[in-house]
Amino acid sequence: MVNLYRRWLVLLGLGLMLVALGACASQPAAVAPVPSPTPIPTSASLTVVGGKQTRNLTCESQTASDLAKFWGKQVGEIEFFNKLPRSDNPFKGFVGSPDAPPGSLPPNGYGVYAEPVAQTLRSFGLEAEAHSKKGINWLRQELAAGRPVMVWATYGFKENPVKSYKTREGQEVPIVQFEHSFLAVGYDAEGVAVIDPLDGQRKTYPYAEFYRGWSLLDQMAVTVRLPAPALSSTSPATPSPAPATPPLWIPLAALALLAFGLLGLRARPVPHGATRLAHTAEISMARPAPRRSRRAGLRLPSLARVSFVPPSLTRHAATVATSPLMRPLPLAVVGLLVGLGLTVWLNAASTCLTLPILGASAGSGFWLGLWAQALADGRRRPDEEGRRDIRRPAPTR
Repeated sequence: MVNLYRRWLVLLGLGLMLVALGACASQPAAVAPVPSPTPIPTSASLTVVGGKQTRNLTCESQTASDLAKFWGKQVGEIEFFNKLPRSDNPFKGFVGSPDAPPGSLPPNGYGVYAEPVAQTLRSFGLEAEAHSKKGINWLRQELAAGRPVMVWATYGFKENPVKSYKTREGQEVPIVQFEHSFLAVGYDAEGVAVIDPLDGQRKTYPYAEFYRGWSLLDQMAVTVRLPAPALSSTSPATPSPAPATPPLWIPLAALALLAFGLLGLRARPVPHGATRLAHTAEISMARPAPRRSRRAGLRLPSLARVSFVPPSLTRHAATVATSPLMRPLPLAVVGLLVGLGLTVWLNAASTCLTLPILGASAGSGFWLGLWAQALADGRRRPDEEGRRDIRRPAPTR
């Protein structure tokens, strides 16, 4: 009956092991949650006071001055212009004379592009950044976040042919006649609102016209990446879903697997290494250990001294504690607790990590108990054999 019970334990442990492996194999790979994009409000409007440029070709300097003042830096148009680098390449500095007639082209007079403007803004302590080819949705997101955007186009966002100019260094750069800059400060369903430095007025251009003029020079833009109060949105933001917490059945399934699987291992022989180390051919765990007599009893101070503990419960606890089944299990429980601690410390909240960690830690404690028992049996048996030899009567001739 005992052997049959042990075989059922082995089969049950193996079955639970297969179920755990199947659950691990069928578990889908963890995919990082993709944050849902923040909806763009249907409209946005920033309060920006614009100025009027004082020289023919200093539109970039006046627009940059308006952008700096929005962020609390009192920078004038001429002060900004004097700090701009000079070059015949608008990607490197201001080209030509600022007093050249409107519509002039390099090298006589032209203007400057995004990167030198952002570099000069940074020299005034602003975290400016140059952009290109970002698109209209990016522009709306910046404005909705409370950040004005400096953009490049032409006067009135008119469509003029893009030409090529060869610098003294031999580099071909795109240029367009009547190049102009604006400060985008809002948008709605109709179009984009900008401040025109030509007269310092706020104007709104339809999306088609704005996009056409902005795209002539690859949608160049300059922003200052500083936090600003978020504007109220007519479209409520959709909260991102919270990551799913690991199911609670994982530790419970691991405990059941270990409880039945480890108990079923008692029907198996101890590895040969433990047998050699114990100097014995078998382990006493493989067979029921003889119970102590009730006269000898088992000393359980913690239970015997408590007056309200019934004697039957004390005797039952002594019987269970002295059974060979319980000898390696305390170490298995210690190993299981260590495994749970490792699971929490490593944040191993998945079936494929929790079960192996708990199984390895509890199994190590279980087999350590087997080795300790083998050592104890190996030390005890020579004494028992000597006692049998002493008590055995001498053979008669």
